[in-house]
Amino acid sequence: MKVLLLKPCWPYPISRKESTYNRMWPPLSLAYSAALLEQAGMEVKIFDAHAQRVSGRRLASHLRGFDKIFITSSDLDRWLCPNLDLTPVLEAAVLARGFTQELYLMGQHGTVQPEQLLAFTGARAVIRGEPEQTVLDLCRADQLDQVSGITFQTERGICSTPGRPLASLETLPIPAFHQLPLAKYHYELLGQHFMLLETSRGCPFHCTFCAKDVMYGHGFRRKSLGRVLEEVDLAVKRHGVRTIYFYDLEFLIHRPFIYQLCEALRQRHYPLRWCCQSRVTDVDEPLLSRLRQAGCTLIHYGVESGSQRLLDASRKEITLDEAQRAVRLTRQHGIQSLCFFMVGLPNETPEETTATLEFAQKLKPTYVSFHLAAPHEELRPVPDGNGHLLAFPIQHPSFNPLLKRSIRRSFWRFYLRPGYVWGWLCSTPLKLLLHQVQFFLRYTLPLPWA
Repeated sequence: MKVLLLKPCWPYPISRKESTYNRMWPPLSLAYSAALLEQAGMEVKIFDAHAQRVSGRRLASHLRGFDKIFITSSDLDRWLCPNLDLTPVLEAAVLARGFTQELYLMGQHGTVQPEQLLAFTGARAVIRGEPEQTVLDLCRADQLDQVSGITFQTERGICSTPGRPLASLETLPIPAFHQLPLAKYHYELLGQHFMLLETSRGCPFHCTFCAKDVMYGHGFRRKSLGRVLEEVDLAVKRHGVRTIYFYDLEFLIHRPFIYQLCEALRQRHYPLRWCCQSRVTDVDEPLLSRLRQAGCTLIHYGVESGSQRLLDASRKEITLDEAQRAVRLTRQHGIQSLCFFMVGLPNETPEETTATLEFAQKLKPTYVSFHLAAPHEELRPVPDGNGHLLAFPIQHPSFNPLLKRSIRRSFWRFYLRPGYVWGWLCSTPLKLLLHQVQFFLRYTLPLPWA
């Protein structure tokens, strides 16, 4: 059996319809799925059309000759913040149906609304939740009703099989790095030779704006230290990886594990730069010192708002003072920080939007990123005039020109401070600097006065 695992090609670097930055990051859940299929003796190929920049009719030549095709609408790095515009997914599905009836969809969109995605794409089945084990079962089973965690069409109507229990991360094989176009991946804040890895899935907190339960489920699961180090060793030694993003929702939550991992990485003396994401309440001076010694150069913090009322209402369980303390300590220990903010939260007032934008300036992290809060509403397709369904626009009061212009102005106000620009130019390697300049210009254009 020949199986294709496909990541469609989104606009790069940004989807203007939704102001989403589509980074060149590896599809980690496809790499897990490929490894499972290889273990089972099947012939499998990952085609990352996004990294290869293959879209439209040019994609057709890469779809021939496969018995089954799986398309992801949101890989692991998009499980929390999926694209709202699914045009690339629908276009890929239309082409794939011309080569096989064994077309399957996976991702956050189908998990939330499987019946709609099934109807829009014409897929044989839609995978709900974590896809890896389900992909393997679909390639083994004779009948769809034998597979847990899918939705499919029958003569009697739509059928949804019982949900699949969450996978033990220890049972997942090492991702099939050899299936990925590794030279194509980079993160503009770290550099090239880049890989996503994870040490855990889930989060014990319950922020009201977070969609973590959709794909990650309830609870918190972690890999063993030995398993994590095995993946790191393989990525660095065999595949030349030099930058890693540990893409856990809360990487620093278990202090003893992180201390052990940092010590193991420090002893290996790898030429490795890595980053992670954390709550502002998880860091202190001893931990930051260990992280820096182990090669951590960047921490992502979800600050979200400059209004304490909104933080409390969203059950974020942090304070503005704690955010300031975390960013200050991170800077003092020689680690860069990126703070995420959201505007357009429920019941947010114009004054609170202004407070959020101003608080970002006050914090002075190394980088800031603003996002419009997007609710998960019903998927609504838009015809293209030729009978094809192309997109799922989400209409929301936060998507208004004035708010978008305020965000662009805040970006430029933050990044064009003379002291910031001078320090940036003096401390950033040339190749990385060029990546960052491209990112900021394209992300913040049009200009703030446009």
